[in-house]
Amino acid sequence: MEENDLRMEVVTLLEEFKNPKYSGNKIISRNFVWYKKATRRNLLIWYALQFVTLSTGFLTTILLSLSGKNYLESGCWKMFLIILPSIGSFAYSVIIQFKLFELWTIRDKGRYLYYNFYAEFRKEMIKCQEPDDYRILLDKMINTIKKIEQEQSLAYISLFGSRNRPSEKCNEEENVI
Repeated sequence: MEENDLRMEVVTLLEEFKNPKYSGNKIISRNFVWYKKATRRNLLIWYALQFVTLSTGFLTTILLSLSGKNYLESGCWKMFLIILPSIGSFAYSVIIQFKLFELWTIRDKGRYLYYNFYAEFRKEMIKCQEPDDYRILLDKMINTIKKIEQEQSLAYISLFGSRNRPSEKCNEEENVI
């Protein structure tokens, strides 16, 4: 998020807080509904893929052990016993390649940091008396949000690695081989 956009978002937040009709939980509840839906969807995908992975392997083993020699000579049965574990392998590959659980953990940590930030911000907001206090709080908020975003970005990059080329601007010391 660019600094101007971030500043506008925080100023809007401050304005909402100054409003006497402000409930205090408007932003949290709006984000919580989205987060709850996203978490439910991610859990369903995660558990479905886990179930497919385990059940196809188990089912293949059971079917292979129960089938007689006559079934193994059948072309359709052979294809079925080849395709079934392939589906499980594909589901497992999706879990591993997209690092679903790790992404879920990063998102949950970000949500936790954001809610803690919001609670701290509410406490600080009550203490503000003068316009300078609000300005100081605004700068503190922007820095905290930037820090949370940087932590989330670093966690994501460390998970998948950077796919961008290194910056052209390097110090001469870094160019020494």
